[in-house]
Amino acid sequence: MKTSLDPRHQKRQQIVQELFAASANPKTKIADPKSVAVTQNLTAIDAIISDSAPEWEIAKINPIDLAILRLAIYELCFELTEPPKVVIDEAIELAKEFGGDTAPAFINGALGKALFSKTRVLKVMATKLGIEEEKLVPEANLLTDLNATDLEIADLITVLEKDLNLIPPPDISRLSTVGSILEYIEDHNE
Repeated sequence: MKTSLDPRHQKRQQIVQELFAASANPKTKIADPKSVAVTQNLTAIDAIISDSAPEWEIAKINPIDLAILRLAIYELCFELTEPPKVVIDEAIELAKEFGGDTAPAFINGALGKALFSKTRVLKVMATKLGIEEEKLVPEANLLTDLNATDLEIADLITVLEKDLNLIPPPDISRLSTVGSILEYIEDHNE
């Protein structure tokens, strides 16, 4: 668990505070590059939050919780540099520090659902297969259309299995298209 002295944790604290300030006053100058990236992707991030916490309208989410969620969704679904468990644990710690009593559970639940978001899965697929996201149409066959190697496909399945706690089907060839992978994940989203 990270401590308050960990520079990465302190950086996330700073970003959350910057995002919170910007949501309260849109004229606030945003300096941190990651804060800028979050604000540039706000529409897509908020769509993932809406899908992950459908019982809450964005405007009704506590502003500090929203800032924490926005940063974590950016790290989970767009940046992809930290393992999902690290991102979620950090967001929960930030919620304990800045949010109310129910914030950690709310953040944990929303991020657990965001792990399965189509945006995130497609970003992971594009990264692991080394292709542009635009090519990831449902009917695209991983081997023939996207020219993925068996090793790249195995690596992708392993990452999805680990990240999403999924067990691949006994007949792995069932997951031969982008659409079949998305469908399998959707069907097994707990």
